[in-house]
Amino acid sequence: MSIQLSLPTLDRIEAQLQHSGFGNADDVITAALDALELRQASQQKLQKMINEAEDDVIHGRVGPFDAEETMRQVRLMTKLHSE
Repeated sequence: MSIQLSLPTLDRIEAQLQHSGFGNADDVITAALDALELRQASQQKLQKMINEAEDDVIHGRVGPFDAEETMRQVRLMTKLHSE
């Protein structure tokens, strides 16, 4: 497989090779793809959570939210777990 990269992209790869400890261009590209895949997975997970939350709202499974009461409960649970 032959891939052509733009000069700015080649410069970025070269900079990574010089300053980031990568052994070769393949390592740089593999790291970039790993980061991209992680970002995509995170976005998919976030979208799934948003969809579930919207479904909860549509079906009335969401009640009133009291921030002060929630913080009180969090502090109590934190205290119980630290003892």
